[in-house]
Amino acid sequence: KLQCGRQALEEQLATTMREFNKVQVEAAQLRGEANQHLTQGAQLHKSTTETIKSKEVLEAKLLQTEVMKAAAEENLVGAETKIKLLEDVLKGKDQALCKSLEKYNILQEEYRRFAASTSIPNA
Repeated sequence: KLQCGRQALEEQLATTMREFNKVQVEAAQLRGEANQHLTQGAQLHKSTTETIKSKEVLEAKLLQTEVMKAAAEENLVGAETKIKLLEDVLKGKDQALCKSLEKYNILQEEYRRFAASTSIPNA
């Protein structure tokens, strides 16, 4: 009877040891999966951090571009104003030139008449 009891206990112990070994294998697998998740989480965190930094850099560049655009628009307005002033100056000079040319033509015609009336050669 002791023999049967001992054999039963040994079988129970063997079964318990097999189950314990299975649990250890499962625990090792779960640790491996947990480490993979931690690694993936760290990589995701790193990627997210890099993305945020890239976004911040792009936002800074966008702001800088907007400032440069505003300055360029101000320069354009100034250039357009200068062009308008120069066009006005040119228009005034053109009008003055036209008046001078008219006076020159009048004086030339008067000189021709004078030359014709006084008989100056090569006039």
